[in-house]
Amino acid sequence: MSISIYVNGYRLNVSADIAERFLIDKVVQGKAQLDRVGEWLETHMEAIE
Repeated sequence: MSISIYVNGYRLNVSADIAERFLIDKVVQGKAQLDRVGEWLETHMEAIE
């Protein structure tokens, strides 16, 4: 996922531990709706300058 974000001119501004926890607790276990994943990404992405 981070490669796709980087190629599109953004990077994740979050620690690997926090990203991993979100992915495991919410995405992998199917507890996060798609819109929630999008919100999380928008919150933790920043444009590469």
